[in-house]
Amino acid sequence: MACCGGHSASGVTQEVQDLFTANIAGINAKLGKHWTSVHVEQAWSQVVAGHNYTAQITGNDGGKATVRIYVPLPHTGLPPSVSAGVEGHVDGTNLTH
Repeated sequence: MACCGGHSASGVTQEVQDLFTANIAGINAKLGKHWTSVHVEQAWSQVVAGHNYTAQITGNDGGKATVRIYVPLPHTGLPPSVSAGVEGHVDGTNLTH
């Protein structure tokens, strides 16, 4: 369960995997990659004005990254967006860029 304001381990659910798969174009743009698929290894969530989902992922070429996707509140009508990403598996609770 997500804790308001703080990061909580969310586990790798099908919903989390689907979110990162659906945002592969944004992940590729943020990281300069050409991945066709990603596998979520570990995930955290944070309740903000919406949700931040941060995950350590592995691309189809074996490359690793840590990526954050922001999911706005439903009433905004805005789609999820990749807000941060770095190559390698880092502590997802401290991801800032």
